[in-house]
Amino acid sequence: MKTAMTRIKLLASSLIVVAVIGGAAYYLMERRAEQGVLSGTEYGEEQLNEGDANDIKALPLPEAKKSASAT
Repeated sequence: MKTAMTRIKLLASSLIVVAVIGGAAYYLMERRAEQGVLSGTEYGEEQLNEGDANDIKALPLPEAKKSASAT
């Protein structure tokens, strides 16, 4: 009987530890998703809206050279 209670206490303790670690991991991942790269302040509006390679034709020559050398 004493061994069964010990096993139950060990199982309960293990479940609590797993729940705490899982909750902490979830909290950290959720927080990281909210403060992602695109929503951070490191990038200006111009950098986020640079466009793709097809849009380089619409740029003036100096800006096109600058954009091409940046990639």
